[in-house]
Amino acid sequence: YFINLASLEEEKIQKSIERIINTAYISHLCGAKKFTFHLGFYQKQKPKEVYDIVKNNLIEIVNIINDNNYKPTMSPETAGKITSIGSLEEILNLCKEIKEIKPCIDFAHLYARTFGEFNTYEKFKHILDLKNATATKKTNVVEKIISRITW
Repeated sequence: YFINLASLEEEKIQKSIERIINTAYISHLCGAKKFTFHLGFYQKQKPKEVYDIVKNNLIEIVNIINDNNYKPTMSPETAGKITSIGSLEEILNLCKEIKEIKPCIDFAHLYARTFGEFNTYEKFKHILDLKNATATKKTNVVEKIISRITW
């Protein structure tokens, strides 16, 4: 992965910020509505420390994107590896705290991250209920689509 907003090396954090801003720019030129990315790794740091570092870096990125009037929304994605920041709770909390970003929930990554725990209708519905608690009316359509699936 070329993004690590919580690297132990400051240069890698700055390069990650640059890559995300460049992605926002290119997405804007292409007329994209959203772009997604993984946040990075815990490495030898505590999850709460990493969360705070990532949050501060995301706020910096949001400010730069807004200053440049780039239209696409940043959409950090849930991560499949437990060594990566990107649990469902982390992603949803970041999206609650930073209003300009929206979650990208990858069910395959949640399945991998929980060693297969998320694999039932009830688990999927729980995830969508959590997501919808942070969502706008437009994103509630996801639950309507899921409700049509035969399990």
